[in-house]
Amino acid sequence: MAKYLVQRLFMMIPTLFGITLLSFVIINLAPGGPIEQKIVQLRFSNSQGGKDVGVSQEVIDALKKQYGFDKPIHIRYGIWLKNIVTLDFGESFSYEEPVTSVIAAR
Repeated sequence: MAKYLVQRLFMMIPTLFGITLLSFVIINLAPGGPIEQKIVQLRFSNSQGGKDVGVSQEVIDALKKQYGFDKPIHIRYGIWLKNIVTLDFGESFSYEEPVTSVIAAR
C-alpha cells in the first residue's frame, strides 16, 4: 500500500508540471493580452475627435518591461509559478486592482 502511495505521489509531480505549463502557454498565447489592452486604452484616451493616435515604441517597450514580457519565457514561467504557489495573482488588467480583491468582492 505504501509503495502504491509513493508511486502516485511521484506521478503527481509531472502531472502538476504539465498542467501548469499548459496553463501558462495558453494564457500567453491567448490574443488580447495586457499589452494590447493597454495600447488600445492609450490610443483611445489620447485620441482627439475620434482620430486614431499611434502609440510610440518607447511606450510599448515600457509596458513590456512593466508586465515582464521583456524577460525570457522560462524566467516568466518561473515567476508565474512562484506567484501561483504563493497565491499572488497580480493585478487585474481590466479592473486595475489586485485579483484577490476582485475575487473577494464577488
